[in-house]
Amino acid sequence: ALQLMKKYEIRHIPVVDDKNKIIDIFLWKDFLKNGEVACAIKNVPVIIMAGGKGKRLDPFTKILPKPLIPIDEKPVIEVIMDNFKKYGFNKFIIALNYKAEMIKMYFAENPNEYQIEYIQEKDFLGTIGALSLIKEKLGGTSIVSNCDVVIDANYDDLLNYHKQNNNQITILGVSRNINIPYGILNMKNERADFEEIIEKPDYHFIVNSGVYVLEPEVVDLIPKNESIDMPKLLVMAKKKGFKIQVY
Repeated sequence: ALQLMKKYEIRHIPVVDDKNKIIDIFLWKDFLKNGEVACAIKNVPVIIMAGGKGKRLDPFTKILPKPLIPIDEKPVIEVIMDNFKKYGFNKFIIALNYKAEMIKMYFAENPNEYQIEYIQEKDFLGTIGALSLIKEKLGGTSIVSNCDVVIDANYDDLLNYHKQNNNQITILGVSRNINIPYGILNMKNERADFEEIIEKPDYHFIVNSGVYVLEPEVVDLIPKNESIDMPKLLVMAKKKGFKIQVY
């Protein structure tokens, strides 16, 4: 029953007797260990962009590539993969460049249950350019994640939202409140005549998480072997009239 659920990506399967009467139902959750989420295995690859130099984490990244910077007892890339696995995502494509062999060696020496493929950039191709190297492999929906994004998100719901709304791009947004620890001065005009002071205001924003759900026609827009970042791809997709929503 479990193998059938995985093969057909279903969450329950009926059990029938010799007269084809339903006598029981196997649920996906019946096969879960304690603490696991009841989500079927997805045939949707998660592409982790792990080729950057991680300059903002210098000097640590002079020794370790950013994906291997530890969080507690695991490197950040494995924490990200664990979070996806909770929701049924087990196929990963990792885009590599800086210290690529070190990342490959980590996964080779630490057995795991993931299906992992690698993309090897020859040059630095920006935050999304590596996808141009695997266009032919992405015949359906895929998820793209930065390698330094640890988010407590329900990726099962994210994928369902994307499909139910027939989106071509879905951006995972994250709610953030920012407090300004000073009084904000508002002026009436360019002469800077005082209007009011707002003491230590709070502002609410939806910020980009660095996680995206993409359809193949979006990946087709990415030029081969050219550096391109995600904001530019979003502009290109919008000009093409693609449906883009925020989850």
